[in-house]
Amino acid sequence: MFPLFNDKNLTGIKIKHRYRDRKKRDFRCLWITRINAVIRERGVSYIYSRLINDLYKRQFLLYSKRLAQIAISNRNCLYMISNEII
Repeated sequence: MFPLFNDKNLTGIKIKHRYRDRKKRDFRCLWITRINAVIRERGVSYIYSRLINDLYKRQFLLYSKRLAQIAISNRNCLYMISNEII
């Protein structure tokens, strides 16, 4: 009734899962790079980890994907956010 999973099918599933995780990792790295570039452009002595930590302490719950979108679309808004938490 049901088709049996053989080694080929299991290997395909493992490979798909591996590349899906890799894609998520690559996008996260891209977002962090974008945020760092915009923050350092202004000469602010902030790095990504310190910014995220201070945002968390002040209870600004913004994820890196959203911060990267803000950094690209409206840099002044990101500068205002970073200056607010300094």
